[in-house]
Amino acid sequence: MIPAPGRGAGLGLGPGDSAALPPSGQQLIALLLEDPPAPYAQISARLGIPVGCIGPTRRRCLDKLRRHPDIAALINTGDNCGE
Repeated sequence: MIPAPGRGAGLGLGPGDSAALPPSGQQLIALLLEDPPAPYAQISARLGIPVGCIGPTRRRCLDKLRRHPDIAALINTGDNCGE
């Protein structure tokens, strides 16, 4: 289970997981999940990365999470809502 945004832990999915996100990826996803979402300029300033890197980095993090066996199992057992 992924914790509530801003809690600072949990996006690694466990020690030793090959799909675990590094701390920088965990921080990025947590900031993007805030309600309301943090603006890219604020995320850039907080993480020290260029605004233009946020979207591609987000994509790589989400792709890595989708490949995690536990998450892949959830995706593949879905009831295809909306399809």
